[in-house]
Amino acid sequence: MAAELQETRPSARVLLIEDEHPLARLMERYIRARGFQVETCGLAQEALSLLSRSVAYDAVVSDWSLPDMTGEELMQRIVSLCPGLPVVVCSGHPLSSERLPPNARFLQKPFLPQALAAALDSLIPPSGS
Repeated sequence: MAAELQETRPSARVLLIEDEHPLARLMERYIRARGFQVETCGLAQEALSLLSRSVAYDAVVSDWSLPDMTGEELMQRIVSLCPGLPVVVCSGHPLSSERLPPNARFLQKPFLPQALAAALDSLIPPSGS
C-alpha cells in the first residue's frame, strides 16, 4: 500500500493536527508515504503556535473536533495567520463547504489513504509540475 502512495516531495511540509494518537500516527505514515515532511500536534493552540512562528508549511491536515478549540475557530485563525494556506479538514460528521476556508478540502472519517493522498495532491502538486 505505501509503495503505491509513494511520491517525491522532499521539501513539502504538512502540519497534521489530530488529537487521537493512534489515528495521528496512521495519518502521519500516510502523509510521509506520499513524500511529505510532516509535523504532528494534538491541540489547536499548539498548531497555531507553530504557524505563528513563521514555520513554512505547504498544507495543514486537521481534525475538525479538537479538545481545545472548535474547528470553525481554528480555521478562522489559520486563515488569519496564513492566508491561502491549503487545508484538509477531516471529520466523522458531514460539513457544509460554507464552514471551510476557501482553499480547503474535506474528508469524512473514516477515509482510505488514497483519499488523503488525493486531497493533498490537489492542494500541493508534485515537484516539477
